[in-house]
Amino acid sequence: MKFVPRYLLAFAIMAALGGCQSETTYEGRTLAQWVRDLDTREIGKRESTIEKLVSIGDEAKPALIAALVDHDEEVRAGAATALLRIDPSAKTEVLRVMETRGTEYRLSMAIALVRTNIELPAAIEVLKKTLHDRDPRLNHHALKMFSEFSLDSAAAVPALIEMLRGEDALERRTAALALVRIGKPAAEAVPALVQALSSDDAALREGAAQALGAIGEGDESAIAALEAAKDDKDSNVRFRVLQALRILWPTDPARPPPGVLHRVSSSGP
Repeated sequence: MKFVPRYLLAFAIMAALGGCQSETTYEGRTLAQWVRDLDTREIGKRESTIEKLVSIGDEAKPALIAALVDHDEEVRAGAATALLRIDPSAKTEVLRVMETRGTEYRLSMAIALVRTNIELPAAIEVLKKTLHDRDPRLNHHALKMFSEFSLDSAAAVPALIEMLRGEDALERRTAALALVRIGKPAAEAVPALVQALSSDDAALREGAAQALGAIGEGDESAIAALEAAKDDKDSNVRFRVLQALRILWPTDPARPPPGVLHRVSSSGP
């Protein structure tokens, strides 16, 4: 009797059971083809592909789960984003990849979590570590993701405050800029930003001033801290401080407005 390798036998059984049926198509294309379309550097095309996969719904989930470990980073991140938008409970699949795979795979999953505002503390932990990866390309991707937080990212604020109060200069600056993107929902970060405004790191002071301008409306402690920093020795910090004060300054005719911005921006340190 001729020996048949086990994998060929399994293939033959699969073909016998389902080979006669054509694979389901969507607008004339298979799921596998739609998933491969995520492999593009054209943002518009990638986003439209994600929208199509989301519109397919639950039927797309098996293919998307399989694509979480694809060799291409855009496919992984796009598949995870579509999967989470179809079914947020599928975060278990995304978190599993984050826990069991290497840095590039973890970063792709973190990108999807940020873009869908799901499990943000876990995503921030991955992004924070990737900021210090040896691969500068991964550093750049991680840094860029902190700029993608939004008004809907309030769940990220506690983790960002923890970063802001840490010892690492890059992480602290990055957290301040992320808080700018979140804006008013990050109001609980005001005390940490006020503290950062007195840091020895000029770049952090600049970021803290910008963040206070974005989130400190109606907070007297934010305004007081900014007023105290108007004479900062760094011209960039002074510019951000006065810019923030122009945003936050109460409409009180008895109080003079802050200085003229163009004078500050043109002055030396």
